[in-house]
Amino acid sequence: MQEIWTIQALVEWTTNRFAREGFEHPRLEAEVLLAHVLDADRVHLYVNYHQPVNQEERQRFRELVHRRLQGQPVAYLVGYREFYSLRFEVGPGVLVPRPETELLVDVVLDLAGRGEPSHCIADVGTGSGAIAVTLARHLPRSSLWAIDLSAPALDIAQRNIARHGVEERVTLLHGDLLEPLEKRGLALDMVVANLPYVPSAEASELGKGLLRYEPRVALDGGHDGLALYRRLIPQAGRMLVPGGYLVVEIDHRQGQAMLGLLQEFSEVSVLPDLTGRDRVVVARKGGAESADPLLQGRPPLP
Repeated sequence: MQEIWTIQALVEWTTNRFAREGFEHPRLEAEVLLAHVLDADRVHLYVNYHQPVNQEERQRFRELVHRRLQGQPVAYLVGYREFYSLRFEVGPGVLVPRPETELLVDVVLDLAGRGEPSHCIADVGTGSGAIAVTLARHLPRSSLWAIDLSAPALDIAQRNIARHGVEERVTLLHGDLLEPLEKRGLALDMVVANLPYVPSAEASELGKGLLRYEPRVALDGGHDGLALYRRLIPQAGRMLVPGGYLVVEIDHRQGQAMLGLLQEFSEVSVLPDLTGRDRVVVARKGGAESADPLLQGRPPLP
């Protein structure tokens, strides 16, 4: 008798296969791929666990599983990634948004008062536009400038901006770091950045593994991972208004080095992610009278 492959059987087989390969979220990835093939959401899988999957659907699923085993990101295979409960188009040419970057958004929203006052914010190295779009959705009175050196990334960001209906408040600019805005003489309330911060030697190794399909330019941060931040920090210092903030994501080993680079700022704190590792650096430009309560009680690293 021919074996009947149900949704449950496919999910369980693929989960076990992905787990043997050491994937971090084997069941989630199996479910996302199968849901994509079936043109459904993951809830559909659970409700219809014993539903047979036809041969054509199984063939399409096998092809995606094979490509995933070769190292292609699930987000590239299905064409999107969820970030801050929003769906963003991704593809080769942009880094896939990571869950840990949601902390960066949380910090910016806390600093911005979650929609109360209006702000002028620059998202440097916007990639897919996930950070800029998410901030625009949660800060309806703020304007955002999303900058990237990659034209293909800006094409994807433009589609994500349109998808989420924030075209009137997110402006895309092509250029290197803050240079396009410096030429305009614009004063900024916040500069937000998740720039490449992986040291070059490690980026080379990552490029041989599961990250080899993602653009190296979006990973490689120079010999110590901080090359782009060394250039961005003085730009931000010139363009931020007194009391303005620079908020950036870092590797968990870079907190102390970043403190050394931000000595011109009046307040600097390194904030941990959910695992307790340093993840976000917040620097406040001097010139305003009061300190921000978000930074109080969060001393810099010793």
